[in-house]
Amino acid sequence: MSGVGWEYRWHKDSKPLIANSELTIDAVSLTDTGDYHCKAQRGDFSVDSETLQVRVQACPPAFLSLKTELSDIMTGDVTLRCNVSDGRQWNYTWFMNGQQLNGSSDVLKVTGNEETIKSEFKCKGINTERPLYSALSDGFVANYILFKRNILLAISGCLVCCIVILIIGCIILKITHKPEVKETPEDLFFSMTDSKNQIISPMKEYMNNRQTELEESQEKAELISDCASAVHEDIVIKESQEKAELISDCASAVHEDSVIKDEETSASVANGLTSFKGL
Repeated sequence: MSGVGWEYRWHKDSKPLIANSELTIDAVSLTDTGDYHCKAQRGDFSVDSETLQVRVQACPPAFLSLKTELSDIMTGDVTLRCNVSDGRQWNYTWFMNGQQLNGSSDVLKVTGNEETIKSEFKCKGINTERPLYSALSDGFVANYILFKRNILLAISGCLVCCIVILIIGCIILKITHKPEVKETPEDLFFSMTDSKNQIISPMKEYMNNRQTELEESQEKAELISDCASAVHEDIVIKESQEKAELISDCASAVHEDSVIKDEETSASVANGLTSFKGL
């Protein structure tokens, strides 16, 4: 308002804010969205300004991701990537511990050392059209990269030591260990070679059995012939003995008969001697 002696007061959505000719919002947030107007007053006279609609939109977020490969972890290098995903082409600004770094690429590769490992990294996108910049990304501290690298080195060392010990143990066991020879009972099991040797053709088995039967028949026939010869000899001997006994009996009877006849011869025949037998 022209002239002097005016007092000014700002209002947001009919709520009083400050009494000043200017209203400055230092850090804009979504809560600053609203209808703003000011009121000039001098004495009992007051004038309201036009209403100004203020719309606050959030800046597109920036995402910070780790793109470190296994080989980079082993060497201690750190690779970071910044991305604003709203479909537009962005340039990027990097910050380490709040200090801006050179470069506008979306990828930042930092050589690992004591300073960078303990530092905090952030990024944001820069554009030539509204919105002119993105929100600042979350901070990233690479401390755990070093810890992860130490774990990988420790695991790798343990695996190498285990493999070496296993190889040495196998060599020692092979040198010192003598395989035990297991004796298989012959009456229970036999090898495949023995089973092949034991397989006989049916014709050959029949001929072998036939020859065995013929030999047994010959032995039985010889045994029967021997028994028959022995029986025949025994019968002949018995008949000879009976004939001898019969001849002996006959001779005895003839001898007795001749004696009786001699006794019955007349006395005249006996040298003129008379026998008194039978008197």
